[in-house]
Formats: sequence, structure tokens, C-alpha cells
Amino acid sequence: MKYRMIALDIDGTLLTSARKLPKEHIDAMRAAVAAGAHVMIATGRPYRAASWVLQTAGVEGLLLSVGGSLIHRFPSEELLVEFCLDSSFVRDFMDYCTQKGWFFHCIHGSEFNYTRVCEESILTDHYFGYPGRVRTLEEMAGMTFHKGNVVAQGRTHEIAKILQERFDGRAVIQVADDVVIDVTPAGVDKGHSIALAAERLGVDISEVIAVGDADSDISMLRAAGLGVCMANGTPNTLAAADYIAPSNDEFGVREVIERFILEK
Repeated sequence: MKYRMIALDIDGTLLTSARKLPKEHIDAMRAAVAAGAHVMIATGRPYRAASWVLQTAGVEGLLLSVGGSLIHRFPSEELLVEFCLDSSFVRDFMDYCTQKGWFFHCIHGSEFNYTRVCEESILTDHYFGYPGRVRTLEEMAGMTFHKGNVVAQGRTHEIAKILQERFDGRAVIQVADDVVIDVTPAGVDKGHSIALAAERLGVDISEVIAVGDADSDISMLRAAGLGVCMANGTPNTLAAADYIAPSNDEFGVREVIERFILEK
């Protein structure tokens, strides 16, 4: 088997445009595991908002969550990798977003926290599938966080550029999609963490397939032996890929697993 591990993004990759996990992708993940490959979910979501994918598929594997800051085994929840945002950065980041009037939330494990209830917080609650917690800036300043997000529909590229210039080198700040900006610890992204996970499993990074669609997936596409972008991917992600798969609505993950792992 040339490829012994596959890392799969969730939104825009495993899920259809209607945010459903299709049977075609469930069957493909099961077939990959049965063939002896490791299946890993690699997402910006918290563990609690992502574990349902492996549970629904009935697959044991790894779950890279919050953009690479955490990696757990599923279903045991054994923690393999953990990175945290620098506490002084968190305070400066929260103060700056508050000054600008930008909605943000900060994630510890599966719990996410924000300072006010608004349209963006309701959107986040719905997206993750459970409610966040309202806290003051002072309460949040004393907490440890694995990831931050800015929710800025239609302005993500503009605001991400501002944040990158403001906090250069203090965190990884990148556009997740048209709505969300991801903020992870300095040096930490999906590519960095899938390499660590592969090492833990005794898999060479050249034996890893990474599949995604968004700019936040580019690091893992470049790190992996085979970087795959879905046909519905962003222009930057398409340009970074070694292979373009059918779209998420055309069951591209199934095609990748059948072609490169099952070698049909």
C-alpha cells in the first residue's frame, strides 16, 4: 500500500453542500480502514463538533481538531498532541477585536467562549451544534485557549490581512472560509500536526494523503505525500494541490480513497 494514512477535512470535503455526510463517503472511509489505512479527520471544529463524523461512519481513527492544536484518538479520546495560544497574545487579540467591533470567540477543548450574544454567536452555536458560553474579557483573559476565531461574513480576507500585520509571528492567522478566520498558536497548522500524527503512527509523511478545500487546508496538502483539493476548493487550494478530486457533492472523497488507497 503506497498510502497508509488519509487526513480528511470536514466542511466542503467530507460533507456535501447541504452539510450531510453521504453514504458514499462513509462506505469509503470504512473500506480504507478495512484495507489497513489510518483515517484521520482534520478540522477547525472542536472535538465535540467533529467526532460525530467518525461516530456516524463507525470508524476508529484520529481526530485533529481546532486547526491542529489538538489531536485525539477516537473513540477513546486519548490526547496525543496539544498546543495552546500564548496568553499575552490572547489578551491583545481580544482587546484589539473588541476595539474594532469584530466578533470573536476563543476555544478551549470543545468549549467556546464569547463576550456577547449576537447574530454571529448564534451562527457559531448553530454551526458547532451546541451553545457557547458568555464570559467577560477578564474571565477569558485568565483561561487557556487552543484556538480563536473571528466571524466576519464577507470581510474575512480584509480582516485576516489586518490581523496578520498586527500580530505578525505571534499566531497563525488564516482564512477558513467566507465567514470565519482561524487563529492558532504560532507555528501550528494542519500541516504541522498531521506530520506529528503520522510520526506517532509510524507512518512516513510521504505515505499520507491530505484532502481539503479551503485555504486553511493548504498547509496539510503541502505537507502530505499527496495533496488533494476538491473541485469546489478555493483558487489558492486548487493551485496547491497535487490532484483535483470531484467536488464534495460528487463524492470526491470516495474517488480518492478508491483510486489511491484501494487502488481500484
